[in-house]
Amino acid sequence: MKLSIIGTGNIGLVMALTLAQAGHEVIAVDCDVSKINQLNEGHTSIFEPGLSDLLKKTLRQKKMRFTNNLKLASENSEVFMMTVGTPAQQDSSADLSCLFKALTDLRHEPSSHQKLVILKSTIPPGTTAFLKTEFPEFHFIFNPEFIREGSALSDAEQPDRIVIGSENKDLISQIKILYKDFVKSDSQFLVMDSNSAELCKYAANAFLAARVSLINEFSQIADLCGANIEHISTAIGLDPRIGPAFLKSGIGFGGSCFPKDISAIQAKAQSFSLKTPLLEAIQQANQNQVDYFANKVLRYFKQHPRIEKRISIWGISFKPQTNDLRESPALKILNLFLDHQFKIQLHDPESLDSLSQILTKEQAHVLNLNSDPLQALEKSNALVILTEWPIYSQITLQKIKTHLASAVIFDGRNIFNPQEAQNLNFHYESVGRPL
Repeated sequence: MKLSIIGTGNIGLVMALTLAQAGHEVIAVDCDVSKINQLNEGHTSIFEPGLSDLLKKTLRQKKMRFTNNLKLASENSEVFMMTVGTPAQQDSSADLSCLFKALTDLRHEPSSHQKLVILKSTIPPGTTAFLKTEFPEFHFIFNPEFIREGSALSDAEQPDRIVIGSENKDLISQIKILYKDFVKSDSQFLVMDSNSAELCKYAANAFLAARVSLINEFSQIADLCGANIEHISTAIGLDPRIGPAFLKSGIGFGGSCFPKDISAIQAKAQSFSLKTPLLEAIQQANQNQVDYFANKVLRYFKQHPRIEKRISIWGISFKPQTNDLRESPALKILNLFLDHQFKIQLHDPESLDSLSQILTKEQAHVLNLNSDPLQALEKSNALVILTEWPIYSQITLQKIKTHLASAVIFDGRNIFNPQEAQNLNFHYESVGRPL
């Protein structure tokens, strides 16, 4: 199939490369000329395990093209896939301006008319129906993505389901041809109306975020009553009605999906004058968890006023295996510490460049970015762990103690053993686990 993908962000790039490797003729289009040039040279600012190698391999095999020439893409494509961003606006609703612009630009290319446009960007219910009216030149079908940052390539190559929002049998057949090498059975194709397909994407993210917020809320209760949240997670995860996924407590969720999608579907519900107290509670509980963990650190230094507020932070991305800082709870905590005049040394395996681009001059003055996790500990009076990169759990507590000025750890991701930390005379606080 000859396919053009509009937008080369996290989802667009992953889809372009995986579909090209499956044998489709793919052209990836982006209006950012510098990004296109970078991609054509085999480089990307997106960190995703295996992505850089796959990009270089695909270019070497000449299996696809990157361009900012929409006319070229239009003349050489049977199908278009929209993967442009739909960020939150000030009123929390989804900003569809990039999607509308991309479709308007495509409309100006006559060779694109009456072709299939696959909408992969996350859009509120009713958007596909609206676009059919606004852009009658195209045939629309909604096909949401369920790709996780940090495991994007495997998710794209081995999807657990393909949701198709359409009632047009011919369009549905084209989607099935597109993904035929990625599914094991027809049961993985879930065909429904476009409104249901649009809403199921929001529902999936809200349900997952709810699990994170609820287990984190129980971790606070566990802290106060001396229970162990890991034992609780194991016990309830064995219940087949609940399952073990997304029951690991920490400092809260972040990223480009959960926060904006929950806000967007709340805004959509409000447009119907519908109250959504559970969705509001998910967001509030998540912020409470960020504040709750940060206050552990602030309280310690308030109780020890003679100890200089010099700390080390491990991890700033919203989760491991990505350099994405969008809505990262670690970034929120970092900013809170900076507001309280902490002097900070920070390490993250992949996110330092992204972080340096958003720091103010004042913040950069008191924040040192380190390329080595152990060097980042020198002269610090506490280590604060905010992202559970595998490299951190491979460093022993004994080695950490030799580099810190004070044996103090605040473990926001529960990567170390509390009993071992106590045996080494650490002041050790984690999330929902007693010493």
